[in-house]
Amino acid sequence: MKQQSLIPSFEADGLHQVDLVAADVTDNISDEHQVIKGLANPLICSEKFLPFLAYSFKVDFWDEELKEQEKRELIQQSILLHRYKGTIWCIEEILKLLNLASDEEPANIKEGLSIKYDGKHKYNGIYTHGDETKWPFYVISLAKPVSTKRAQFAKKIIDQYAPKRSRLYAITYNQLNRYDGNIKYDGTFTYGVVGADKL
Repeated sequence: MKQQSLIPSFEADGLHQVDLVAADVTDNISDEHQVIKGLANPLICSEKFLPFLAYSFKVDFWDEELKEQEKRELIQQSILLHRYKGTIWCIEEILKLLNLASDEEPANIKEGLSIKYDGKHKYNGIYTHGDETKWPFYVISLAKPVSTKRAQFAKKIIDQYAPKRSRLYAITYNQLNRYDGNIKYDGTFTYGVVGADKL
């Protein structure tokens, strides 16, 4: 932004030169002010300042493995996550932040692994009959496949926000792996369950 000089034209050239330098410094300060102004906003903050912004927002878990957009959303949601820490809603929101679930494909979280003899459950090795020690465990069912590494990473974050009495037993998914070359059978993906042995 070019500023118009207020110094009269009959004044000495040195004074006009000082005025030009002052105008240039003012422009630089204005540009720096815009950068500083955006530091507190996770959506427009420069990526190199995101770890400091996360610290100031008291983000419980920070990892460089997160994608840039996930970091920004985690910082933006951190106050709400703190408010509802220890609830199922908080776990669902973290799964959405990690792109493991969405509003269209929500995650299903089932607490307690004991089931009744009523014919409503499958015998899939997760749920058991009459085992009273399984009450603190929970299972997350996703709509789309998740790699073992991504499930382990999600567990690290979820453990920070989940109820302290609860333990994640397994992450399952309902969608089958397609034979289109995107998913390779090299141990990266499982056949529907990332169980306690992998988490």
